[in-house]
Amino acid sequence: MPKILEFLKEPKTWYLNTSFNKKLYFSLYLIIIIVIVEIIYILFRIFLDRIGLPFSINNKLFNRDEFGYIFMIILVFYQPIYEELCFRMPLRSEKIGVFISFSLIIGLIIKLIMGLFIDPKNINLINFLILEFLSIGMGVLFIYLFFNSRWLKIKNFINKKYILYFYLLLFIWVVLHFNSFEISFSHVPILALKFFHLVFLGLIFCSIRLKNGLLYSIILHILYNLAVLL
Repeated sequence: MPKILEFLKEPKTWYLNTSFNKKLYFSLYLIIIIVIVEIIYILFRIFLDRIGLPFSINNKLFNRDEFGYIFMIILVFYQPIYEELCFRMPLRSEKIGVFISFSLIIGLIIKLIMGLFIDPKNINLINFLILEFLSIGMGVLFIYLFFNSRWLKIKNFINKKYILYFYLLLFIWVVLHFNSFEISFSHVPILALKFFHLVFLGLIFCSIRLKNGLLYSIILHILYNLAVLL
């Protein structure tokens, strides 16, 4: 418990595990925590459903019938990698990591704006790839033009305000997930349940990224999405 509180107060103080055994142990520890919390989350969902508060979530970004197996590849592999590069990679303030992250975040914002004018039901694989290419390309160009000359200021801000930077990335990740789904709810408890569930998952992915490295957070995210899909 003290270590968890320490992480929540000062996530930057969590240094990388150096040995494979420590990384494996920590990964298994987090997986056990995820399983326990997911069981509790499902029980809460069942309870809310029993008292007349059904909560259904449908992905509104992809037409599953249109994409077929590609949908599974996007959900299980592409989406976790994209999200980890966006929101967990820059938790260590190396220049290249922050550059890639900010480029993808700007690209994501551009994609969301473009999505306002596109009916998700009309997005096929070709349109999806074009949209991804254009949004990421514009994000990279935008950050390249404004990033290099401001890197020292950005780095100083991250170092001095790391706790704000950390939770801002987490909050953006959570909010964007709400935008990705059609959420049907009639009472605040349902929305709160999903919010805290996403915050928990975000903190898990952040902790494994800081302790074990980016590769482990990507693998854990992929495994989680695969379990959800199955």
